[in-house]
Formats: sequence, C-alpha cells, structure tokens
Amino acid sequence: MLTLGPIGQDIMEIITQSENPDAFAHFDFRFVKPLDLKTLKQIKNTFSKVITVEDGCITGGFGSAILEALSDLDFTGKVHRIGIRDEFPSHGTVEELYKDQGLDKQSLLATINRIYDEN
Repeated sequence: MLTLGPIGQDIMEIITQSENPDAFAHFDFRFVKPLDLKTLKQIKNTFSKVITVEDGCITGGFGSAILEALSDLDFTGKVHRIGIRDEFPSHGTVEELYKDQGLDKQSLLATINRIYDEN
C-alpha cells in the first residue's frame, strides 16, 4: 500500500485490522515529484498488487503518477487507486465526505480486504 499525506496514519491502523495484516506492506511517500523510483523498482519486483491511497483527486493525482511510473518500469501486476472521485462532492462534514468517498476507516478496511481476496 502506497500512501501520500496524513491518510497514511489511518492506513497503518487499518492494515493491522485487516483479515491478513501480514500480507500488506505500507510505503509512505513524502513526495509525488520526484517519485522515489528506487522504492518503486523494489515494489515492482516484490508485489503483484499495489494499492495507492490518497485524500486528493484520484484522476491526475498520486495514484496516477504511481501508475505511470510502474508502467514505465514494466510492472505487470494490478494497481488499485483509492482517492477522491472526479466529481463535485456533496456538502457535509469532513467525516461525512470521507465516508461518501470511501475514505473513512471502515470503508478503507472493506476495500483492502476485498482487493486482497481478488485473484
């Protein structure tokens, strides 16, 4: 799991609550530009699934940058991007908006468990 920003703290907690916590590794990226290509090469050679999580726009954001870089590195696995959908959000509290976008802890836990179970 690759994260950018404060949501990485939530992901570390969520991984411990997942059905298979030992199946996940967490990489907290500090920058989108320049990307840490050395770490991405290690990820490419170690994992068949990558999940990016950001509390920013999914389109053109951190996940897209990771997807591009892994494609350039000939990664043949699957990349799952989690973030804010490219649409106008409704109004509400931060907690309500996170839940609506699937970025609350319960939704994230369900998503990573589902991704882990996929073939």
